[in-house]
Amino acid sequence: MVEQDCNVTSLMVHMPQYAKLDTDQMGVSRLLECICAIHKIDNSIAENSLGESQYKEIDKAVAGNSEIQLLIKQLEAYYDRSHDASGEILDTKESNLSPEIESFLNEMGEQLNPKNSRYTA
Repeated sequence: MVEQDCNVTSLMVHMPQYAKLDTDQMGVSRLLECICAIHKIDNSIAENSLGESQYKEIDKAVAGNSEIQLLIKQLEAYYDRSHDASGEILDTKESNLSPEIESFLNEMGEQLNPKNSRYTA
């Protein structure tokens, strides 16, 4: 078999962990925008109106739930404290998270990685 040069690129889209969607339409749109930019294709195929509608629905759901709003604020504050301006994780051992947030993170950790499930900050 003849060996061919083939470039391989991996792209990943991150969405908020508190939003469970079957298909993240905004993520799909952003991914298409990246692919279009890489391959110099017209990005008009990257339609984002479905994603905007989806995220508006999430915003409405969050706006109607003060517990979720508090959770999101605490998670975002923790992220801001634990990452530098470029998004790199800082080496920090102190945690100002509420016990509820730490419990939530432990539960998520158990679901994602049962072998190493205890959250430590």
